Amino acid sequence: MRERFDNRKWRLGFVRMAQVTKRNCILNELEELKCPVLFICGEEDEIVPIWQAYRAAKVMRDNGRDVRMIVFPKCGHAPQIERAQLSNKYIAEFLKGKLKESGGFWRHQNGLLQSFDLDKAVAQNAQHIGN
Repeated sequence: MRERFDNRKWRLGFVRMAQVTKRNCILNELEELKCPVLFICGEEDEIVPIWQAYRAAKVMRDNGRDVRMIVFPKCGHAPQIERAQLSNKYIAEFLKGKLKESGGFWRHQNGLLQSFDLDKAVAQNAQHIGN
C-alpha cells in the first residue's frame, strides 16, 4: 500500500474515489434492506465516521431489522484492506450463520470480539448524531 501512495497518480485517484464515496452516501437507503446486515467499521474512519455507522445501525435495529456490527479500533475506512484476514473471517462467519446474535454489536479487541452497548455508543456520540 505504501508503494502505491508513492505514485502520485494512484494517490490522486484514491483521494478522488474517497471524495465520491463521501458525496454518494447510502445511509438513507439502508432502511430498505430486508436481509440481515453486518456492518464492519473502522473506528477511525474519516469518510464515514463511526458515529454515522452507529446511527445507521441503531435506526435499522429500532425499525426491526436484523443488524450486527463489528468495529475495528485503530482502523480507517477500509477494514477490508486494513484488517483483511479478520474482515474475511467475520464475513464468512456471518454468511454461515455463526454470528447468530441479532443485534450483536462487537469491538475486535485483543484478538476477540467484545460486546458493546449500541445505545451507549450512540449516546456518547450524541453531539454528532443530532447534526
